[in-house]
Amino acid sequence: MYSRFTVLAAAAAALVVGGAVALGTSAVDPIGADPVAYSGPLDPAMLQAYQRDLGLNESQARYAIGAEAKATQVEQRLQRELGAGLASSYYNAGSHKLVAHVNDEATATQARAAGAEAKVVPVTGRQLRADLAKLDAAQAPKSVTGWYLDATTNKITVTVLKGASADAFLATAGVAKDSVAVRESDAAPQTTADLVGGIAYNINGSSRCSIGFPVTSGSGGGFVSAGHCGTAGSSVTIGGQAAGSFTASRFPGNDWSLITTNATFKPTNRVQGHSSAITGSTEIAVGASICRAGSTNAYTCGVLQGKSETVNYPQGSVAGLHRMSACADPGDSGGSVVAGANAQGMTSGISGGCASGNPQTWFQPVNPALSALGAKLVTGAGTEPNPEPNPQPCAAATPWNVGTAYQPGDLISHNGHVYKATYWSTGVQPDSPVAWSSWADQGAC
Repeated sequence: MYSRFTVLAAAAAALVVGGAVALGTSAVDPIGADPVAYSGPLDPAMLQAYQRDLGLNESQARYAIGAEAKATQVEQRLQRELGAGLASSYYNAGSHKLVAHVNDEATATQARAAGAEAKVVPVTGRQLRADLAKLDAAQAPKSVTGWYLDATTNKITVTVLKGASADAFLATAGVAKDSVAVRESDAAPQTTADLVGGIAYNINGSSRCSIGFPVTSGSGGGFVSAGHCGTAGSSVTIGGQAAGSFTASRFPGNDWSLITTNATFKPTNRVQGHSSAITGSTEIAVGASICRAGSTNAYTCGVLQGKSETVNYPQGSVAGLHRMSACADPGDSGGSVVAGANAQGMTSGISGGCASGNPQTWFQPVNPALSALGAKLVTGAGTEPNPEPNPQPCAAATPWNVGTAYQPGDLISHNGHVYKATYWSTGVQPDSPVAWSSWADQGAC
């Protein structure tokens, strides 16, 4: 008898807790028949996380998902059109719009024309990146726990342990003290690997981490996870069964790894507890909702709080991490971080876990990891042995057309799949990374 396991992404969900970035009841406009609301399927676990962690009912969650998808499209457009003229940007949960920080009124006019709120600020993106590079090059003391660009203020923030000073570190780096904000942290960030056996995947028969995203590479099928979970050559078991080994791993510096699995395990594009299958890896804007899951805390939600942050772990500094308010605990390391149908990254470390009143979780962005590893996300449902032909013919649905205006309920075919419209759209290609808010994949045909 053919025996196999399915390699699932240990899904991640993160949305804001409480009122810090107000996505609460009072911040969300009435739904009515507003076409911005997402009308596709929502997994019960995802809805539960939105309600528990964000205080959003189903209607409010659908409104937020739709508005965030639009803001992501606006951010991508501004990144293309403004380039270095876009200093920073974030999603405003109160107005449901992207806020763009720019340096002059002419650029602000362009940003508003694209659908963003624009704020003129004095510090350019080039200046900010130059100062961040100086901080990355300096040797940070243990009392300095990290640094990042706060997209909501367009200013660099340096975090220190309570009672500590950042003055000496800033002087060594050559960064002016008055150009940064210093914030105290109750505890230093720590990685989240757990030295006990259990579910998810185990490394060398002892430590436990969570599966990230199934991928294919030159080594075959497998998945990406956190680098601190294991070193190259470390053995991996899943459910007590030999599964493969670490092919590559990097930590500190970055926090990614590639695990190659044997033929018993079938990679898929599914994420545990998440409504959407993974079809791409487009990054969302700071301030948008995001989700994570792992083997300790199955599914939690929050908002994306920051990008490209440097975290000074006890084992060494890691640059380029993103930060979110979704909580995680030991054992959740490597678990998937997702937004809609897009992979965002793999859980790296925490400052305050799920029992904390103000949890912060950092994750390794997936795109740089895939590039470094020469790996590709699995964006199809996987291949069953000797699959039966799908009885649904492509001819039963009208081929997608770039110029046609579609409305919820429309069925089309595209690139060997049938899609159902969940949102009003024109020109949104059904298999593109941003299509999750407009189309639901009904399967191959």
